[in-house]
Amino acid sequence: MHEHHDDQPKPAVVVNVLPYEMPIWRAAEYGIDPGDLNTLVDIMLCERYVDPSVMQPENIALFNKPTIAEAREEFLGHIVATKLKYRMSTRNAEMNKIRQETTVHPADLALKTMGVILHRHTTGVQKLDPDVAKAFQYMQVAVDAFEQKQGA
Repeated sequence: MHEHHDDQPKPAVVVNVLPYEMPIWRAAEYGIDPGDLNTLVDIMLCERYVDPSVMQPENIALFNKPTIAEAREEFLGHIVATKLKYRMSTRNAEMNKIRQETTVHPADLALKTMGVILHRHTTGVQKLDPDVAKAFQYMQVAVDAFEQKQGA
């Protein structure tokens, strides 16, 4: 049995309050498979601890990389570095609850993805990106789901 002595630091308890739509936004922004809940949970927990200089608008990969794939690679690199730096664990019972309760509707993903692409195009960041095709595939899935629901 482990005894706690007063001269030992007590473990810190950290409470994170996160937006409900955070996983779907990150999936849409960075072209992450919405079923990859391990990656999305890593992002949810670690993003707020990424080096602040990286998170300045002029440095955010999503707003300055020519493709979403390049932005995703850089962003996930920052997430992994942060997770390692602070020895954060995202594979535990609390995070499993988030994984179980996170749902992504194809129409919601399609609309958010299209919004990201539109923003990248209007700001001149994105010229021609292969992930545009993925966004249109999400949109088609959303349209199909809507039509199926209407026919039911």
